[in-house]
Amino acid sequence: MNRAILFFIVLAILLTPIISAQTIDSTRLEFFPLHLGDEWQYYFGYYDGAPGYTRNYRVVNVDTLMPNGKLYFQLNDTRLNSLHILYRVDSLYRIWESYGSPNPDTCLGFISEQNFYRLNEPDSAVWQVCYNKGPLSGPPYLFRYDGISFISDFGATRQLMFFEAGGNIVQGDSTFQFFGASYSLMQNFRIYYEGNGERSFMQLIGAIIKGVKYGSLDKVEPQTQAIPIGFQLFQNYPNPFNSSTEIRFLIPLSLGTKKISLRVFNVLGQEIKSLFNGILTPGVNTVSWDGKNEEAIEANSGVYFISLEAPNYRNTIKALMIK
Repeated sequence: MNRAILFFIVLAILLTPIISAQTIDSTRLEFFPLHLGDEWQYYFGYYDGAPGYTRNYRVVNVDTLMPNGKLYFQLNDTRLNSLHILYRVDSLYRIWESYGSPNPDTCLGFISEQNFYRLNEPDSAVWQVCYNKGPLSGPPYLFRYDGISFISDFGATRQLMFFEAGGNIVQGDSTFQFFGASYSLMQNFRIYYEGNGERSFMQLIGAIIKGVKYGSLDKVEPQTQAIPIGFQLFQNYPNPFNSSTEIRFLIPLSLGTKKISLRVFNVLGQEIKSLFNGILTPGVNTVSWDGKNEEAIEANSGVYFISLEAPNYRNTIKALMIK
């Protein structure tokens, strides 16, 4: 082959942009619906049981043009009839959010953007939120995708995408830790739960999606007492599993200091492992099972039942271990 031709072939290969082999799963957009008129009501509460409050957010515009030249979905706080947040979704299904004002210490560009949620990442993927990026800020803020589980709410069993927040321990250090802050998106509903793991949380209690009403959308006003959000036991993840699996559950404020237990049973109804027995902080908690019994012996492949019990509450999920 002529050397000149070979040179140009090699040069063309080197200059060809690298195209990501990442497969785009279009069904993931169901976890972040945004339609004109959609509305969500959230309860903002505190882990210590202090009175909380509700807020409603509604999509009022689907093509708000900002000075950075990008189009956003605009959500307003219905109580104040003012801008709450702006969202846009890029081609990789990353959710960018902005509050519509420039802030050079967060992100590059005239309109500050932050990318918390990503809908098409592999399990355990970690990324830096475009936040705390400027020279005056602290260590970078990170997000991790923890997979999909299931929940029964608003009249059906739906999927939940779980995320966890964390950050670098020291500015410029490559190591990082996670804070125990839990975030989740519900299929067909957008944000379901956000809890910072320390003091406060936000819980979806009602919505209007494409004109259909779900749950409660009461008049928005300050609450004089905590709304009694109930227990939720989510499906373990992964399921089926090989060596270990995680069980998440939501503990309501109303439980107070009462004990809960999380136990594993075989198909004969025999308890093989007590995963937890004690008091936990209200909010979303996670417990792992390594597939072993009380004697630290690996359990056999098969179906197991994981039961969450508390005063006036009991729920069970089915887990499948495959070796």
